[in-house]
Amino acid sequence: MEILGEKKLKILLLGKSGLLGSAFVSALADFEGEVLAPSRAELDIEDFGEVRTFLEHERPDFVIN
Repeated sequence: MEILGEKKLKILLLGKSGLLGSAFVSALADFEGEVLAPSRAELDIEDFGEVRTFLEHERPDFVIN
């Protein structure tokens, strides 16, 4: 996503409901980029094909797991 020629960062956060993940959700509340935090039902990280498709479609700059 670009705004006025500047790319906004996109972060993929996995495990948002865990202790560390929920801390990241709070810490990223004011983040001006995009935070993707799919639930386990939305993205099964044990399914390589599903993860690959998700990453190719969303193209996050960073992945936090």
